[in-house]
Amino acid sequence: MQKKPLIGLALAVAIITMVILGCSAVTPAPEVEIIGVSPVGVSGDSATITVTFANRNKVDAIITTQQNTYMGTDTIKSALMHYSLFVNANTDSTLLIISMGGLNAIRSSVGSPATMWLKFWGEDAYGYNKTFEDSVSVLF
Repeated sequence: MQKKPLIGLALAVAIITMVILGCSAVTPAPEVEIIGVSPVGVSGDSATITVTFANRNKVDAIITTQQNTYMGTDTIKSALMHYSLFVNANTDSTLLIISMGGLNAIRSSVGSPATMWLKFWGEDAYGYNKTFEDSVSVLF
């Protein structure tokens, strides 16, 4: 007689597991897009830049990584920078990159005029490991 409650419990656990696995299959990858970049100040050897992200498909996301690529007659890639910027499903999110220094040395290495490509990677905020990326360029 005591086997009936155990069967019910096992059935409930199986149903809950199927629902959780089903949600990860149904949830799409986030579609986060850069909708604005404004160099607040590029003066001499440093820059301050504001990047605004919009969520296009209403899936909460997290910006996790950034890499800068400086291009002129030559190309230099920066080290990866890691973030944890939450991009809400219903609002725009802003990232302020303050005082990126050493631009004079980069200009002399890659040539002038130079372009800085900011590339961002991220993933969904639910732990399903669904990723996205976007990039934008800034002249300096």
